[in-house]
Parts: sequence; structure tokens; C-alpha cells
Amino acid sequence: MTWAKAEEAATKWAGGVSAKTLYREVKAERLKAARIGAGRNLLFCEMWIDEWLMARGTPAHGEDRQR
Repeated sequence: MTWAKAEEAATKWAGGVSAKTLYREVKAERLKAARIGAGRNLLFCEMWIDEWLMARGTPAHGEDRQR
């Protein structure tokens, strides 16, 4: 399993959403993360980001695009 801090996870795995979005989703209990120590330091694994995107994302189909 590969792990990353919020900034890196947001950029590499979550399609460029902000780290703030990841923190908000963890707080809302929609995204899993491992807490390091007592602070805001969180670690994310790619699998958890993928699960979150699959659950929260909206499929983009070619026929749904506006012309």
C-alpha cells in the first residue's frame, strides 16, 4: 500500500482537489485516513482515495456533455 500526506494525495490521486477538501471529507466521515499523532497530520492511501472518488463522483458520459 502506498501512503501520502494530504497535499500529495490531493494532487496525485484525487484529481487535483485541494487538501482542504480531503480534510473536510475525512471530518464528514466520507473519506478514510490514518491520523498521525494528535494534530491535523493525516495519511491517505491510494485505495481509499479511489473508493471515495467512486462513491462521490458523477460519471461523465459523452452524451451528457453540452455542446
